[in-house]
Amino acid sequence: MRAILERSDRRPLTPATTWQLPALLEKLDLSARCGYAHAFEEIFAGDISLATAVMDANGTPTAVIRICVSKLRCSAEEAERRSL
Repeated sequence: MRAILERSDRRPLTPATTWQLPALLEKLDLSARCGYAHAFEEIFAGDISLATAVMDANGTPTAVIRICVSKLRCSAEEAERRSL
């Protein structure tokens, strides 16, 4: 993960974007522990996104399910709570 991130074009897209390497690695670690990832206004203002991997029978990730909702419809905390 680190090698991919180090050679990626990391830059903030919104004020909430996690783009610096230490923060990204911390966020990836949290996502691995939780089993899902979240992005609250990191790419688009007002966007709340939650995603998880879909594994095959061997435990290999084969797809992703991503749910997006507007911040106007609910808070980030509510979206995360309701998706669990």
